[in-house]
Amino acid sequence: MPTSGTRRHQGHCERDLKIVSANVRGFHTNVGELTHRFVQANKADIVFVCETFLDNNVTSGYARIKGYSSWVRKDRSTLGGGVALCFKNSLRVVVLDTPIPADLEVIIWKVCGDKDVGILCVGCYRPPSQGTALIDYLLTNLDRLMTDHHCNFVIILGDLNQRGIQHSFDSLLAVFNLQNYVTFPTHRSGSSIDPVVTDLPSHEIQCSSMGPVGSSDHEAILTKITFKRPRDESIPRTLWQWESADWCKLRNSLKQTDWESVLQGDVDQQADGTTVHSTKDKVDLLAQHFARKMTVPDPTRAPSSLPVVAGGRLTSFSLSEAEVRASLSALKEGKAVGPEGVSPRVLRRFSTELTSPLTKLFRAILHHNRWPRLWKTSHVIPVHKKGSSAKAYADDVTVSVSFAPGDETSTISRLNTILHRLEIWGQRWQVSFAPNKTQLLVVSRTRHDIRLFFDGAFLTPSRELKILGVTYDDKLTFKPHIMQLARTAAGKLASLQRISWLLDNRRRELLYKAQIRSSLEYSCLAWGGAAPSHISVLDKVQRRAERIIWDGQQRQPGALQCLQHRRDVAGLTTFFKAQVRRTPHLNQLRQAERRTEVLTRTVAAEPGALALPRSHSTHHERQFTQVYTRLWNCLLASDSCPNNLTYTTVGLQRFKVLVHRWLSSVRDSDTED
Repeated sequence: MPTSGTRRHQGHCERDLKIVSANVRGFHTNVGELTHRFVQANKADIVFVCETFLDNNVTSGYARIKGYSSWVRKDRSTLGGGVALCFKNSLRVVVLDTPIPADLEVIIWKVCGDKDVGILCVGCYRPPSQGTALIDYLLTNLDRLMTDHHCNFVIILGDLNQRGIQHSFDSLLAVFNLQNYVTFPTHRSGSSIDPVVTDLPSHEIQCSSMGPVGSSDHEAILTKITFKRPRDESIPRTLWQWESADWCKLRNSLKQTDWESVLQGDVDQQADGTTVHSTKDKVDLLAQHFARKMTVPDPTRAPSSLPVVAGGRLTSFSLSEAEVRASLSALKEGKAVGPEGVSPRVLRRFSTELTSPLTKLFRAILHHNRWPRLWKTSHVIPVHKKGSSAKAYADDVTVSVSFAPGDETSTISRLNTILHRLEIWGQRWQVSFAPNKTQLLVVSRTRHDIRLFFDGAFLTPSRELKILGVTYDDKLTFKPHIMQLARTAAGKLASLQRISWLLDNRRRELLYKAQIRSSLEYSCLAWGGAAPSHISVLDKVQRRAERIIWDGQQRQPGALQCLQHRRDVAGLTTFFKAQVRRTPHLNQLRQAERRTEVLTRTVAAEPGALALPRSHSTHHERQFTQVYTRLWNCLLASDSCPNNLTYTTVGLQRFKVLVHRWLSSVRDSDTED
């Protein structure tokens, strides 16, 4: 007869970790309500409060909550302020003894989890008049704290009064890929100034308001985190009374068991709706998904017939020398040369000598039904119709129209006509459009009531629009795109930071250059004219990468190039391809040479300089054409530029090296000055 018992062993328990954070506006006055109404009623694991107004006259064991640690405090020497922390005795919490500037009211602790890897928690209070000192400290030291104390995630909470330093606060979130989960008002005025920011996944954290603590004008915040923490678990165990067992019946039962069916039978059966694991099943699911995307609704319906232009059929084809000579004589000598390198000027002037061999070649092509491989390549230069505004990509279409103030009515009518034609074309060729993916963006400094109708629904204007990975906003500031670049790179940096202790400096630098830096430079020539305050966020991400790579050691000079330097090299190289190499798809970037009527020393020093487009605003001066036309002229006037700057004598790679060295020397001289 079995009896039940228990055995205790070290295991893991996944449950909510509850953190209560509040600005109490006076610890003496509100500690009673804080204890009974907020801490004990919600079974909080950690409690952090700020503006305690405590000083050295208050003993360390004052107002200790039963079952919790004593209050860990950092009091202010002046009136007001002060922060305090307590936690359950059963919770593995380590308060970190790390150097913190005296003017910062910060407590840093670690919640230990599996294998001593845990969450770094930063509780802080920032007075409204303090400035960005707290944000600067976190930007500089957060990675070091997480690496030194083996923390995979971070939580920052407290009263930050971030409205006064919103730009610096947003930079902190972008550089470390943090998310603020307090989206509701936390102050009596209706503002939200008590954030809870973390890099934990969104499904593992939840924040809610608990109301003010006593006479405080701030709302207390309850944060629930899904957290695996080790603890002793009670597991039931069956204790058998072996002395009462019937061994004979057990032996007979084993002899009568059909072991063939047990060992060779079909044990596991896959039921419908289960998760697919095998490679074949995954491939089949993907094939079915894309097959549905590429299948027309009515496959039996014949496609639309194209109109027949010719009245008869060509049954035979003959070619005479007279026709070839006439074609050669009619060639225009000003036409461009093809990939074969034969000029139309040569073909026309030597038409008599070339007629016979070319006729034989053409007849051989017709006889064998084969086309020479050399003639299969060509230089195709698109010549768009005047006023063309449509761009077609792999699976979407973008229509853009510019209009002046007062032309809204005609523009709306024109766009609705274009959308209607697209809808008819889709119905004809059985191409379905996704209405939920059709977006409208109006770029303007003023509001415009643009109403467009497509596929049975009105299009609602969006604040942002993503095209080929670049996010355009309605003011063309590119701030959302740059912030997304910073967050993407910050997420990759977090992975590098977690494994940094396994790698030396050189390998950490190699990983950053190969896997992370490209995220900061995606399509940089499109948004390079953004405001410096926006682009500076990317520089902060790279400075964070430098701290992770060198880990407190002396940084080698020139290890990581400045991001602006790399953007300038890319911009001048693109300008070289447009101006010197004359790449067809970059024709719109080409600038005319500067015309001067008086020969001055400046003109003589810059032969071949380009005309700088006029700018009437700083925003326009930061754009690609203005910036790199100015840099191009400076390069031509420098001693680094060769006298014969052509594609055949310089080449693309050599030009990139030349620009890199020239920009480096210019920046070094500016630094010395």
